Amino acid sequence: MSQSLNIRLVSLVLLVGLSMFLFSQASSAAIHMVVQGENVLPSHTVLASIDVSNLTKEEAVELLEAKTSSWKENNPVVLMFEEESLILDKSFIQFDVEGSIQRILDGEEAEMEVSVDQSYFKDINNELKSEIASEFLFDQFASAVTEDAKPLPEQALEYNGYHFVDQSSEALNKAVSEYNIDIPTDTDVSRVVQIVNGVTLDPEATLSYNSLFIPESVYDETSLNVVSSALYASALKAGFIAQERHISHRPPSYVELGLEAQVDLEQGHDLKLFNPFISTYTISLEVSGQTLTAKIVGLPTISDFNVNISDVEDISPNTIIHYSSFVTPGSYNLVQQGKKGRVVTVTRMDERLEDSFSEFVSEDYYPPINRIEEHYDNPDGTSNGSDSENLVDDGQNSDSSGTQQEGEDGSGGSDSEQNQEDSPEDDGSSDTKDDKGDVWERDPDQDKK
Repeated sequence: MSQSLNIRLVSLVLLVGLSMFLFSQASSAAIHMVVQGENVLPSHTVLASIDVSNLTKEEAVELLEAKTSSWKENNPVVLMFEEESLILDKSFIQFDVEGSIQRILDGEEAEMEVSVDQSYFKDINNELKSEIASEFLFDQFASAVTEDAKPLPEQALEYNGYHFVDQSSEALNKAVSEYNIDIPTDTDVSRVVQIVNGVTLDPEATLSYNSLFIPESVYDETSLNVVSSALYASALKAGFIAQERHISHRPPSYVELGLEAQVDLEQGHDLKLFNPFISTYTISLEVSGQTLTAKIVGLPTISDFNVNISDVEDISPNTIIHYSSFVTPGSYNLVQQGKKGRVVTVTRMDERLEDSFSEFVSEDYYPPINRIEEHYDNPDGTSNGSDSENLVDDGQNSDSSGTQQEGEDGSGGSDSEQNQEDSPEDDGSSDTKDDKGDVWERDPDQDKK
């Protein structure tokens, strides 16, 4: 009996305590609502990158009005074209601060409501060239601005105006770059030009030069390299990126040093070009006499790339001496004429950017060809040297006092007489397996524009 009474008493005490706790919490909430009202933002509330946690509606409005006003003063909206840039009035962007805060208080997502004053569209239209204004997509531009302004970014809102024109329209297309190459004598590039001319470079995609040709067919090697080099040089000027590029063992005569692009269909040496833009571009090739002109045609870009070829250095060949008892004493045979090697650095810079930097493109290395001489070696061991071969690394003749051995035809050997394997080097058709710098590759994901 007493045990049952005790249980009832404990239950009563717990019930009274719980009732008092709930009453105190409700009273506290009621007092909070009376004193501060319902217009207090929840904890961890961020709007337009500004922390407005636990602020009243009035406090949050005052803070954000000041922030958005300061942002508009220091972060203009700039619309850039090839030859001009339009800086829009600061009142072009409108922030609905009070409405955005009220939506948070109503339980909706914390996002700044942004709009643009469309009355400025007329002013923009009047400032643009007529051919651009007729193609400009104002609604698309307004959508981009309102979305980008929501977080109040630290930098100005700068836009490539050509991103907001009809990408399928050809009315604004022009040659954004071009490069001329002198076609080597006795080289017919017409077949390769016919294949490559008109090929498109899709937006943010890679073009393989080798993929344009049928592997089983036979093509003139020099004409392939002439066209690929012209295309590479023009694409570099346009702002495209070479993901794969090769060079020959010796620099060809038809293209500037540093701008060669050698290909080999059998060996898989390819030229791969990445288009970092959102527009499609077309390759245009024209032949006039012995000149090939390569152009990249499409919507203008807002860049002006300057390709710089620098740090050109000649590398002197070594002289290798072979000894033979068949050479007349005091003379030597010229087995191979030496040739200088070359190394060159290529960079480019966008002249339109105020803080432009020099972008490294490539370092091309063409190794020297060693000079080889055959000197007299006495069979009894009293030769000019104890070894059958000697290397002189100063690039000069090893025996300036000696006389060259006459050839079998009675003519004297001269420096102009070269080994037959060196004769085709200037046409770019020689072996490309050089010792350094024959391939240059880049990651497209870091260069997208």
